[in-house]
Amino acid sequence: MKTEQSINILNSEIEGDKLIAAGDLTEAVHQFQEALHSYEKESQHTERARIHNKLGKLHGSIQDTENALSNYLQSLDIQRAHGSGADIINAQIAVGQFYQGLFLLSNSLEYFTTALDGAIQLNSSSLIAECRYSLGNCLNWMDRLDEAGEQLALALESQEISDGLRMRILGSSGILAYKQDRSSVALEFFKESLEINERTSNNQNFKTSVLKSMGMAYFLENEKEKALQCLADAMSMANDRTDLGTLTTIHEHYSKIFESTGDYKIALDHLKKRIELADILLGENEKLKTRELQKRFDIAESQREKEIYRLKNIDLVEANEEINRQKAELQTKNKHITDSLSYAGRLQRAVLPSVNELDELLQESFIYFQPKDIVSGDFYWFTEKDDRLLIAAVDCTGHGVPGALLSMMGNNLLNECVLKEGLIEPAAILENLNQRTKSLLQKQGANFTANDGMDVAICSIDKKNGYLSFAGAHRPLFMIRNGELVETKGSRISIGGYSDYHAGFQQHEIAIEDGDAFYIFSDGYPDQFGGPDNRKFMTKRMKEFLESTATVSLSEQFILLKSELDNWRAGREQVDDILVIGFRP
Repeated sequence: MKTEQSINILNSEIEGDKLIAAGDLTEAVHQFQEALHSYEKESQHTERARIHNKLGKLHGSIQDTENALSNYLQSLDIQRAHGSGADIINAQIAVGQFYQGLFLLSNSLEYFTTALDGAIQLNSSSLIAECRYSLGNCLNWMDRLDEAGEQLALALESQEISDGLRMRILGSSGILAYKQDRSSVALEFFKESLEINERTSNNQNFKTSVLKSMGMAYFLENEKEKALQCLADAMSMANDRTDLGTLTTIHEHYSKIFESTGDYKIALDHLKKRIELADILLGENEKLKTRELQKRFDIAESQREKEIYRLKNIDLVEANEEINRQKAELQTKNKHITDSLSYAGRLQRAVLPSVNELDELLQESFIYFQPKDIVSGDFYWFTEKDDRLLIAAVDCTGHGVPGALLSMMGNNLLNECVLKEGLIEPAAILENLNQRTKSLLQKQGANFTANDGMDVAICSIDKKNGYLSFAGAHRPLFMIRNGELVETKGSRISIGGYSDYHAGFQQHEIAIEDGDAFYIFSDGYPDQFGGPDNRKFMTKRMKEFLESTATVSLSEQFILLKSELDNWRAGREQVDDILVIGFRP
């Protein structure tokens, strides 16, 4: 039997739902927060998680991304502590979908992949299908089309999917087919998804999104009138909801259609409108670029109108063809550069050892590796030699291409030091690595400076005798013992760096006790900017966070480390490669 207190709490939640329907979102937040406070007093964990999830959606709808993400993550934390496997998976999907809405697709991909692994372990067909749809849709956004098609096809094959999920899978499959230049197939998917939507939920957001994509599919099928009708219907619905993102895309589609038919004035009007809307959606740091584009299009419009008046479109067509030719040429060059970098990134990742291998060699471990660019200046390295397990975290000068070149060199040199020279003591390895790096950088014609080189933290673990040896080149070792963090500093010289005095690298010996956790890392994690004052996260805050999460498993701590930094950055650009290695011997 429900108590008077629980009825009052439920009434607050119901009132919040009513306020959302009425459009009073600020008061709805207040009602949900009151309900949440009461649920916390009553220790009603399922209800707390549900309210945090609702607050996440609500803050997201009013563009308060920081509070939205905070609530989604709190809902996930509660489910991990008190919820069922299915509850955890649904919370992971919610976080992934939020990141996807911010176009932080690598974050989304990680949550969706983890959710799918959990659903497969639960052997829940409906959850597996939901996760495969979310993963496939994310891969579709990332233009990883073959992988997206595989996941969406598997989701559609499931016998236990609702009409709502089937509708969403078909919609995403239509967009995939459209991207693959299979516009007739895309139209079939879109039509079937709209039929389900009309028969069941009549979701106007979904209908708007599908009609927007159908417009371009019809256009590619040379059915211009149907294309324009779909876009007109989509625009009407998007205007009703002030859906700026969808309106931006619709104007872009209109511009492409009218440009292809020679209606350049109308095409340019839509392109200008698309830019105006995009300017509203972009962050302040992107507005300068948008204004520059607007200026260029204004100039182009003026020139085109003069040409229309003077030459009755003849020269305008030729000018437009030249613009399109140059645009295509630039796109081709950019694609070649990106493809080359992607291939270099795959090569770089191929030389890294498998994270799963480290899990098999230790009680617990994680490797948090998140490059800033396609290729990375940070890398991790580990190997076994003479009953020792050696682990290193390496931070090369810079990031991107210069850092990646140094990292490939550093990986090869580490292998030579240990596997060829037979060195297993960290200080000796660093000394040998330093000499080899200097020799390579000093080769005739090499363009190097005193700052070129690597910062390294390296450990040698003797599990048989129960001790760990550590040496560092400008990088420390953190150890958590009995809930307290102890720092062992590295030597104050970089590998390949130049100084007037070098007394060698100091080696530290630590007797391992049960429960000890060790961490080596590059400077990327503490150097990320964020927080209310847009400052660096800092090493001190990292230490405090590691101490505060010392009681959880390392796999959980890995997720919390990522969440903490994501919350800190709050969508800001990543400024350096990130590498953190945690392990219990």
